[in-house]
Amino acid sequence: MTYQETPYQKTNIVDASGNVINSFGGGGSSSDASAAKQQSQIDLETQIRDRLPNALVSGRLPVDAPLANGAATDITLQQVRDAIKAQIDIASTIWTDNSGSFYVRRDIVNEGLGTIAVIFTDPSGSAAIPGSGLRPLATTDKDTLTDFYDVLANGTGYSVGDLLSRVAILDINSSTPSVAAIWLNLSLGTILSSAPTNYNIERANENIGARQLGTWNLNNIFGTITLPTGAATDLVLGAVRDRLPSTLGAKAAANSLSIAPATDAAFVLGPSSSFIGRSGIRAFRAVANFTRPADTTQYTVNDAITNSTSAPTILTADLSSFGGTAGTFICFTNARVISDIAQTVLPFINVVIFGSTFTVTNDNSQLSIADATAQLGGQIIPCYNTYNFAANSRCVSDPGQWLMQLASTSIFFTLQAANAYIPGSGERFDVILEGFVL
Repeated sequence: MTYQETPYQKTNIVDASGNVINSFGGGGSSSDASAAKQQSQIDLETQIRDRLPNALVSGRLPVDAPLANGAATDITLQQVRDAIKAQIDIASTIWTDNSGSFYVRRDIVNEGLGTIAVIFTDPSGSAAIPGSGLRPLATTDKDTLTDFYDVLANGTGYSVGDLLSRVAILDINSSTPSVAAIWLNLSLGTILSSAPTNYNIERANENIGARQLGTWNLNNIFGTITLPTGAATDLVLGAVRDRLPSTLGAKAAANSLSIAPATDAAFVLGPSSSFIGRSGIRAFRAVANFTRPADTTQYTVNDAITNSTSAPTILTADLSSFGGTAGTFICFTNARVISDIAQTVLPFINVVIFGSTFTVTNDNSQLSIADATAQLGGQIIPCYNTYNFAANSRCVSDPGQWLMQLASTSIFFTLQAANAYIPGSGERFDVILEGFVL
């Protein structure tokens, strides 16, 4: 028997009955593999070996398959990469500087080099060099603040009773923020040529209700008003008026009870009436002012604040035009003390009020009220809510009810310091008292 050595692992071949067939030997019978078949197997395995690579790549057999039809080659992909890197992005924004000129900022981004270049041009595209205060134009918006003021005394462009508006325009875009103010007379519909004097105006109480706007009436705002369908015309209202009695007093009534009292006097409800809705109640507003001495001596708590250190005068207001008479009760609802100086440390002030005159204390001395005056009652209204503005300051009371009886048609009052307040030299104080005559 002849054996042929091969470089391959020996393989055992079994027949259908599981018997091992020696692949390297045999007598040429039907139970042994022929030499030709052995050689054929060797040739096949040799071909397989020769087609395998000599070495693995990353532990795997390398595959060198052809690209699919239309697939991008490595050269094509490198060209795409280079084209992307060569792109240059340009972003444009509008800028300005303190001169008010406008510039176009162009940001040039080179993806290939990884650089960003910034250039400025004018709106026509010519190169430009911005000045100081360079900033995006989007920040040039300005804020406005609007306040309303009542006129207390006549001045240029306004009169007592007018309603003024101060419009402050805040510009934060310049190197130093600035504020410009415009004053409007809403009652006349005009712009003031200059700011009003501080003590001629006071901050408007916007909770009082509708205001008289003078020439800015409904017709000015909305045009001629057309009555809705079915509304009573002046002619109809006139006809109703003509059917009413022209005078008060007892009237003859046919088959009905008279709706009129015996005399006109019965319509009037006197001061002693307990009827809450009686027509005798009238609102009043009392205003007085003074200028303190030309010094800055600090006040001590309870000191008097008056117009002189030797011969002070009392503050007074006549309420006769509001129905105030001797024996009448009045009710104060609020008090305000206004200074013509914008103080750093604002004062707390008591407004001391009596229905009869009394002796006033010298400025910067402890307030003294005689026993006989104190026994009349009077009222003390604390003004401890402080506010500071650009040109003036004020202290305001809480809303309340302070009841007092008049000894004449007038009220008499003075001021008392409630904190260690350092005044301004020649500082002016305006005192405003509001309430009702009962």
